[in-house]
Amino acid sequence: SERPIFQIALVNGPTGSGKTAFVKKFLSELVGGQSASGKAEQLKQNIPYSTISELLTSIANDLLGYPTEDLLEVRQKLLGAISNQGHLLTTLSPDFKFVIGDAASPEDMPSLATIHRNNTILVKAFSALATPERPLILFFDDLQWADESTKELISTFAEQKPSNISLILAYRSDIQENGTQFIKYINNIKKMCSLSIEVGPIPACSVATILAKRLKTSESEVTLAANLIHEKTLGNAFFVRQVIRSLIDENIFRYYSSTQKWLWSLDEVSAYRYADNVADLMLWKFKKL
Repeated sequence: SERPIFQIALVNGPTGSGKTAFVKKFLSELVGGQSASGKAEQLKQNIPYSTISELLTSIANDLLGYPTEDLLEVRQKLLGAISNQGHLLTTLSPDFKFVIGDAASPEDMPSLATIHRNNTILVKAFSALATPERPLILFFDDLQWADESTKELISTFAEQKPSNISLILAYRSDIQENGTQFIKYINNIKKMCSLSIEVGPIPACSVATILAKRLKTSESEVTLAANLIHEKTLGNAFFVRQVIRSLIDENIFRYYSSTQKWLWSLDEVSAYRYADNVADLMLWKFKKL
């Protein structure tokens, strides 16, 4: 039979363009598979495997919901794959202790050998959880801020191509910190990826859909207001929702219970000061907290 393929998908786009929502929507509709997500954080770039810790904790929480017999079966499969090297899993995610039990500390090794060993253990562990019937999708969000160990692990996945596993790697394309090293890293990953998706700004008609749904009215009624919001936000999905929320909070969009309708003035929508500058909008919202 044909060997199940390993896949990498890249998802990129500017800040707030809806990359995370796009991937999570896809994962929520996944039938017959399993998934785990980990989000890199700018302030955790110096913490090895910080994103992997989140992935493992997500998986541990799912496994702990299994019936006892199924959990024991997974435990045996994991321990068979990683032998007596479970300490790495329980260190990165203490919840994994409830999945595989206590694990002895490994022997000290030179740093490069330790990285290689750790990556091999992690690939084996994830591979043990993936089956043809239940392939595993690992979602790495905000890859531009991932620590070096996490990026090395992704490279190890790409080299070893374990069966029944897919990686989705999302990163921001407009971050100034995306230096030459990260760009070089992404270019190398692109050579091995099966799919690359660029999530761009949403069109004005999509803004009208969002606004009409929020105001419980037809898209034709909100077209002109939606066009103004699209113009001010450049179609950035995150900021579109922020501006709509602010316009409602400030009673630019006003609900009248007597008629059970929302009313607004296009002049007020156009003149709304905080919708002109996204940075100002976010600063103003923080001041109101």
